Amino acid sequence: SCSTAASLSSGDGRTRTGTGQDRRRARAVHSSSPAVVDNHATDAGTALLSKEVLSSYGEVLESLPPDTLSEDARSQIEASAYVYLDLVKVYLREGPEGEPPQTDQALALLSKYFSRVPPEKLMRVLPDDLPIASIQPYLDKCMRHLTSQKRNLEVKYQLLKVHHAHVAAEEEQLKIRQQSDMAQVPELAKLGFPLRSTAPITLSEDEYQVTCVKHVYEGHMVLEFSVFNAVPGQRMQNVFVRILSSDEDIFSVDCELPLQFLPYGSSGSCYVVLLKAKTLGSVQTSFSCELHFQASDDKGGGDTLGPVYSEMIPLLNIELSTSD
Repeated sequence: SCSTAASLSSGDGRTRTGTGQDRRRARAVHSSSPAVVDNHATDAGTALLSKEVLSSYGEVLESLPPDTLSEDARSQIEASAYVYLDLVKVYLREGPEGEPPQTDQALALLSKYFSRVPPEKLMRVLPDDLPIASIQPYLDKCMRHLTSQKRNLEVKYQLLKVHHAHVAAEEEQLKIRQQSDMAQVPELAKLGFPLRSTAPITLSEDEYQVTCVKHVYEGHMVLEFSVFNAVPGQRMQNVFVRILSSDEDIFSVDCELPLQFLPYGSSGSCYVVLLKAKTLGSVQTSFSCELHFQASDDKGGGDTLGPVYSEMIPLLNIELSTSD
């Protein structure tokens, strides 16, 4: 109601009401016949008494956290964005006693509150005989306002892209760290704790630095291959080490656990689980090793560019013994 709108207070605690002309205009609207007074006029009369308060609704609404208001309350406030369009409609109508439309006041309102009146909705209510040149100042201000909004959205979009890339990179590093922790790999955790582990053995020192640690279990041996991606701009995927035994009767491959991805400058672990045969005494055997992976150009944040191709890098042989 008008009394509700008129009782709204500004941020400094003072109650604001419309001007005397505004109040007279509102009384004229309310005293007109039912054929003239429609919902728009009623809404406009309410808005005239509190337009200074309503003009700040947009800024207030944008600054509120999403969960501050209910959906109904937020919808009502958003609907107030069209209150100036209702005012324009009132100004462009004939008065209740046949007064001519107040076109100059409507144009002045458009020029002042251009950001509150959507152009596509305004065009539907303008009189056919109104020269387009008369709303040129309004249209110019609208274009500048919309251009500024577009630039702001583009800046926000770029900032969000950077933020997304950082979050995706952090998520990747977390998964790599989890893969490098044997206790967090289900296939290895079920083996229990290793009886002993050996010192790292260097298998390659080139662009792809690879070391191997032997973890000895009762009945199994786990080979942990730590891989470092030293190739700038390259992303490694499905990284694993394939081993070929000269004597599969002593050690046989139970399973291979690849590393899903490895960005440039990162290190991670992939595994080979071996079954140990029971032997009399100590038996030693040799394994040839190959580093396999898929490579692509890295844009950061998990995004790739260009084709994906397979690579195979020969590594140094490793020696395994049943007494390890």
